[in-house]
Amino acid sequence: MDEKNTNLLNMEGIKIDLKVVKPDTRYDHDVFDEFGRKVLEARSPLTQSVIDACTASNLRYLYYSKSFEASKNPAGLNLSKNAVSLETQEKVKESTRKVYDELLERISGAGEADISRNSVNRSRELIESVIDEVAQNDDAILLTLKELKDNDEYTFIHSTNVGVLASTLAVKLGYSRDKAIEMGIGGLFHDIGKAVVGYGIVHKKTPLNNDEIRKLMEHPNYGYKIAENNRNITRIQKQIILLHHERPDGFGYPSGLDIQNYTERIPKEVRLLSLCDVFSALTTERAYKPAYTQKRALRIMQNSIYAPYKKNYQFIYEDFRDFIRGMGFMLNFGDFILDEEEMIRLSSGELARVVELRKNNSMNPLIKLLTDQKLQPRKREVIIDLEKDFTLYIANILDKASFDNHLLALQ
Repeated sequence: MDEKNTNLLNMEGIKIDLKVVKPDTRYDHDVFDEFGRKVLEARSPLTQSVIDACTASNLRYLYYSKSFEASKNPAGLNLSKNAVSLETQEKVKESTRKVYDELLERISGAGEADISRNSVNRSRELIESVIDEVAQNDDAILLTLKELKDNDEYTFIHSTNVGVLASTLAVKLGYSRDKAIEMGIGGLFHDIGKAVVGYGIVHKKTPLNNDEIRKLMEHPNYGYKIAENNRNITRIQKQIILLHHERPDGFGYPSGLDIQNYTERIPKEVRLLSLCDVFSALTTERAYKPAYTQKRALRIMQNSIYAPYKKNYQFIYEDFRDFIRGMGFMLNFGDFILDEEEMIRLSSGELARVVELRKNNSMNPLIKLLTDQKLQPRKREVIIDLEKDFTLYIANILDKASFDNHLLALQ
């Protein structure tokens, strides 16, 4: 939980347990979540769909009290409306489960692993429903599936989330409907190679050992072999299956492409889908790992973009910028990833403080430089508008402990 919101839990409020509350209950005051975000207006029914949306976002309790005040929602989104209904997402999940079941049946029967035309068409129809809902709910947030009913569900939930995220991102970035459908289906099928890896590894309830990790890392190759000669799967979708785990720092797999080959050989659609893949992995519960909050996941991803001073990085700035431009507010309850007065490190290596955030350009705030590129304190104040200076971008968000460590290193 963010420090600025912890005080909300200490206020005199009445707690609503989402596991026992009766659907359609009404309250005399506005209802908030633990972060101070308004979920319901006073006297509006707490419907089952709202309860499901809150539960999917890892919320256990809501609160109501005269003393609660709504936290900021600079994007002006409707926090009680989901861009893609959980009912639709559940349908996508069950369809994805059938695709995997068909693959496993073919593999266990010594047949050729393949995805049928019917499976592709069924997936297409569901992704079209997702796209239609996103278009109709332009002022909504996006909550994807998170809670596992059993450990076996992770692959289906994760694939559903990636398909929903990828198609939504394509819509928000202004891609054509056909391209949004193509990316959405690619998201649903991106992990099909896991059907070959084996149930015991894919659904293991404890962390994998080194041999199991090596086996799992073959799933892009396995998946590509399944899709390679399938005329119902497009070239981009095949590249998604093969390349979604590549990284620009050379530590991705299966090919370990360096940054030049990463940007030249991997299409933009595949790189954007990789961001959706990571966001879903971070925010989806595992048997051995709790889910991160949306904001925490987005901040981890921001800290994983390339900068010249980094040895390890997972994304390039331009791709993460477009991911945030398309869905940043939707995925973070209408709020900024950054906080004002927060410490950051620029792509140049300089340390700075956020002075002012902008709704229309959340990745490019007004900042105050604190050090030079060698991390030596500046003797005079320098204010930079990242909206106008295109040579710099934020490469790291520093928590207080990280920033204090930087300062100690200078002494």
